[in-house]
Formats: sequence, C-alpha cells, structure tokens
Amino acid sequence: MIPEYDKYAPYIWTCYGLTAVLLVALAIWAVVRSGRVKRELEMLDGARRRAKAQ
Repeated sequence: MIPEYDKYAPYIWTCYGLTAVLLVALAIWAVVRSGRVKRELEMLDGARRRAKAQ
C-alpha cells in the first residue's frame, strides 16, 4: 500500500532515491576501505615478523 503524497510526491521520492543511493555508496565504501585496511595490516604484520626474526 503506497500512501498518497499529492503535490509533494516528487520531493519525497527524490529523498527516498537519494537515501538509497547514499546507503549503497556507504556500503561499497566500507567494503573497499576494509580491503585496504586488511592489506595494510597484513603488510605491517609481515614487516614486524621479519624484524622479529632477525
């Protein structure tokens, strides 16, 4: 059931659309950032292990 928005419908649907786009963008950003951080942590851990072995 879709409520009646009358004359404000374009503004409300625009806000819904922008919110959906923002949520998807934030989810993608979080996944990309997570990958970068994991790679950086693995690199730092490897350097720490090499330094400890010497």
